[in-house]
Amino acid sequence: MSVSKQLSATAGLSSEHELELNSLREAMGVMQHHDAITGTEKENVANDYEKQLHSAIRKCDNLTTTALANLINKDHPTFEHCLLANISQCEFSESSERFVVTVYNPLSRYVNKYVRVPVWGKSYQVQEPSGGGQTVQIIPIHPKILKIPGRTSNATLELVFQARNVPPLGFKSFYVQRAEGDDVTALDNGTFCIHYDNVGLDVDPTAGIVGKIHFENNVTVDINQTFQYYAGSVDKAKPSGAYIFRRDPEIPLENVADFVQSNKLYPGRLVTELQQVYNDMVSQTVRLYHDEKFVEFDWIVGSLPNFKLNGREVITKYSTQLDSNGTFYTDSNGREMLKRVRDFRPTWKVDLKEPEPGNYYPVTSKITLQDPRKNIQFSVLTDRAEGGTSLEDGQIELMLHRSTQADDNKGVEEKLFDWAYYTGVVVRGLHYMVAGHINPTSEEEQTIVALERDIAERKLLDAWTFISIPNEDSFEQYQLENRMEFSGLEFSLPANLHVLTLEPWGDSTFLLRLEHLFAKDEDQYLSQPAAVNLSELFTTFNIISVRETTLSGNEWIDEARRMRFRSGNQPQVDDEQDQLLSDDEFEITLKPMQIRTFVIKTEAKLFYM
Repeated sequence: MSVSKQLSATAGLSSEHELELNSLREAMGVMQHHDAITGTEKENVANDYEKQLHSAIRKCDNLTTTALANLINKDHPTFEHCLLANISQCEFSESSERFVVTVYNPLSRYVNKYVRVPVWGKSYQVQEPSGGGQTVQIIPIHPKILKIPGRTSNATLELVFQARNVPPLGFKSFYVQRAEGDDVTALDNGTFCIHYDNVGLDVDPTAGIVGKIHFENNVTVDINQTFQYYAGSVDKAKPSGAYIFRRDPEIPLENVADFVQSNKLYPGRLVTELQQVYNDMVSQTVRLYHDEKFVEFDWIVGSLPNFKLNGREVITKYSTQLDSNGTFYTDSNGREMLKRVRDFRPTWKVDLKEPEPGNYYPVTSKITLQDPRKNIQFSVLTDRAEGGTSLEDGQIELMLHRSTQADDNKGVEEKLFDWAYYTGVVVRGLHYMVAGHINPTSEEEQTIVALERDIAERKLLDAWTFISIPNEDSFEQYQLENRMEFSGLEFSLPANLHVLTLEPWGDSTFLLRLEHLFAKDEDQYLSQPAAVNLSELFTTFNIISVRETTLSGNEWIDEARRMRFRSGNQPQVDDEQDQLLSDDEFEITLKPMQIRTFVIKTEAKLFYM
């Protein structure tokens, strides 16, 4: 939705596209219902949610195509996006001798993105806007993905290349053409140490699992990853179900598999992949990208057998030698971190009879351990909200997939067992593992908090990939007739600022929301207040006036009157406020974790192809 809103604004779309954008706004509004977020709705309601969301996305296809055509070429063919990319399926890249990949960056700074496109050809040439050739890699798709129910693709390979320096609120296009030859990455079963400049890992040759990870700044973490499952409780009073996670205390936690059945290593110049198969229920790919500072775990769980008794609730554990002293941290909706202490509540003495569910917390994007003695912070970032905990020191546990055999008596009146294509649903997701020093050991060292924030921002608001089939027969002709690079901003924002919202709000009027990404004292430099001048920020329009609103954008801030309460022994109410802006004042300052919202009136700039 952010991509559709931003393109509507920067491409100067007329109000006739407002209905298309509204359809997605309305669908996303429905999705904010607590049942849609947590999955506690009935199955037929879940199906309706999916239908509404898919319909709204498809209605916005015309909007994004029109917007991109305005910026690239009025006569450009339709831009498509591959909604089945999560099962490595895209009919446009698979069936075409040549195609154009347009990577849109919704962030407020330049980013690099590794593009992965399913193909069936064994060699491809990729050219960037300047005409230079891109380094490419052809990698076999994981065999488990090829067998996902409902996948109809013939592609068995993925084309990988890096889109470098994609402009903020802008795009970069890459011309892809099938070539002669065979560039498929060779299988290497003899190497058990993989190292790039920033990160490396050692694989245990006996068990076939990752045993040690080397991060930059000489930080090394011994790691043992396992996949296990809880047997859900079927107690008639409080069974495990959609609302409640409750294990059967009589059945011990079991491993999904005691060892890796299949281990295939595909090394390359861009990425090295370790493709693992544990059994029919769990598979995984561990990836190292040559210039990234994290390790990627691409896991696949399902389908879960339809057990008649307890069901299965599948987790993964990352166990380290760190001494976390019963403490871990989880994020609050992707922003501030909250301290969690095992078997503890800050306002009362707790006696947990069931330690597993009693220590589970929502992990929207990150869960963290710290070992102050070793000065090491270890984090796992997620691509979706998951339940997580640390039941033992040095250990992170995340819930991946659930199948229960009883209704938990909370109103759903259905057991939790999701179906797709006449079998249990298969779930695929990503974890990003990173570690570093809690306190930097040199002035040049990037703080671990800044690194994690950078990764989370790039992954949770990922660059969006469009595919189009060019009318032109050659790159040179396409380059001549089309704009292949565009930025919606005149300059990148500081590393601690972000354009959270830019969307149409009326004729020549937009809602602009700016966000400070760091909390107080998280980083010596990036936790300071930051300022930006809006007057020359955008490339396609000038700002005539700025007026600040409340966070939700439904009330002018100079007219808002909030009730203020004094709590406890607080001597007085903190009444610190930002100085009100005049309409012609464009210098905006944000304090740590602050979000400010504005209505801006604009006039279009002269903008030529």
